Amino acid sequence: MVNGFLCVTDKAAQVLRDHDLGKGGLYNLELFRSDGQTPITGPFWALNFGEKKSALNLAESKGLEHSPQDRFSPSLLIQPDDVAVTAAALQGADLWGDEKLVSGFFVSPKLAKALFKAKLDKAFYLVSCRVVPE
Repeated sequence: MVNGFLCVTDKAAQVLRDHDLGKGGLYNLELFRSDGQTPITGPFWALNFGEKKSALNLAESKGLEHSPQDRFSPSLLIQPDDVAVTAAALQGADLWGDEKLVSGFFVSPKLAKALFKAKLDKAFYLVSCRVVPE
């Protein structure tokens, strides 16, 4: 993370550019070592999670921690299929945040497949979700 943005490598940015980021996007970054002078060889990109959906099904989900203002965040011990989303998650952008979540993000099955193929799934901490009726 860099100033609230997820920092990604050029390899990840190439995969993301092939998908619908909705209102989000990638922005070129110059990164420097802690001395503030020595550049870190890149390129690197800031990933802006601009797209929001309301697809999280709280009643069918587990592994979410309650946060202030009636919002939630995934626990550090979240397991595959703990989180449930409605079919609305399958419409529109391939990368988004949910209105009910403070942290964390979702990717479409299409983007997940591309991240796995590029061997980037662990870098994005992908965990499968269940799609449930609304």
